[in-house]
Amino acid sequence: MLNELPATMSTVFPNQQAASDKVIEAFEKNPKLAMMMVIGLAQGGKTGAMLATSIDFMKHTTMGIPAENIYIITGFSSVDWEVQTKARLPQELRPNVYHRNKLDRGFKDSIQGKSNVLILIDEVQIAAGRTHTLSKVFESLGFLDVEYLVKKKIKVVQFSATPNGTLYDGIDTLNEHYAITKLEASKGYHGVHHFYENGRLKQFKPLSGSQYDPESMEELKSIIEANYPTPRYHIIRTPTGLGQYEVIVNMFGVRDANGKRIDGVFDEDNYDSIMYDMENYSNTYKIKGETIAEIDYVLKKAPEKHTFIFIKEKARCSKTFPKTHIGIWYERYTENPMDDVIIQGLLGRAGGYDDPGDSIIFTSIQSAQDYLTLWDSNFDKTCDWTSRTTKKTEEEVVSKGTWVSLVRVSETNKSEPGVAQ
Repeated sequence: MLNELPATMSTVFPNQQAASDKVIEAFEKNPKLAMMMVIGLAQGGKTGAMLATSIDFMKHTTMGIPAENIYIITGFSSVDWEVQTKARLPQELRPNVYHRNKLDRGFKDSIQGKSNVLILIDEVQIAAGRTHTLSKVFESLGFLDVEYLVKKKIKVVQFSATPNGTLYDGIDTLNEHYAITKLEASKGYHGVHHFYENGRLKQFKPLSGSQYDPESMEELKSIIEANYPTPRYHIIRTPTGLGQYEVIVNMFGVRDANGKRIDGVFDEDNYDSIMYDMENYSNTYKIKGETIAEIDYVLKKAPEKHTFIFIKEKARCSKTFPKTHIGIWYERYTENPMDDVIIQGLLGRAGGYDDPGDSIIFTSIQSAQDYLTLWDSNFDKTCDWTSRTTKKTEEEVVSKGTWVSLVRVSETNKSEPGVAQ
């Protein structure tokens, strides 16, 4: 059965090629350009844009970069990310894909001393602090010195849907050595804008803890029964530790002496469940030379009855799920959510070009509204936005200080950053 799954390598679409064209043009026009930010909506095709950018640099007549000098890295500690990214790239680019746990050895050892290099950083907002691994590795390699980057022809292109403080540090610190562009979504993309405008967002509520109201579970059940006459998967992010057990008890009840669950909102005759965590459904398989995540294989098959998939910290930025059979996405409730965590969480995972059109996302409506305003304003600093690497002053949102703020620029090289149109 497993060996029937197809390969997953990305195809480059026009919007992704357009983003690559802007990157190439920016570096062609500005020989002092060292770093560039590409902002794209969650599940909007960033991997395809990275592929297009890699190919365009490999075949460029004056800025040609060999495949062995192209690196795709992330500060995200995720084997899932590495597996998924490699599966979407041609064979010659796969050896240089590194997640955080491999930066200090594999990446650093491979790139040390090289010139004429392209570094693509996926989800640049993750672990972007001044003392985090990516910062330390870049410092040890000399990559926090603009003059070194320019002299050695090392180009750094960052990708994110929520760049947070890295964007504002780039603008405030790197000046003419920094440029920004957007990866625009193409026709058929559904994301925060579409979900919000079409009434597919619901306000999330506590499913456990002192604030839990049983009416929240009844609401969830009524929405499932009203919208999904055939069985679907429903993804529920739970608290960690005993909080997950409490959610399950609130949903399915407790077991009696005979092992049958009683007093639950959802009965086991019509509803099933899966635990998706580090120990369960986290294996990968080699399928016709491609690596496939076990949970993706499960989701490709329609469930026999409504099935809840309980997750804790998985399924955040970069993770893509097969969505055909997914109904509900329910984000874990928090009273004061970080906007970027919400956007990169289940709300971000629900979007893309393969939206079934009827899924419903329980999330922070306020965070969704904040992101719509931020995106439509081209990430203006005066917009409300909360993240781990930004803070709000009386007038604007500013960076708390990311590794980008450590990049050294001589006083004689300071001017306005560029914006690729």
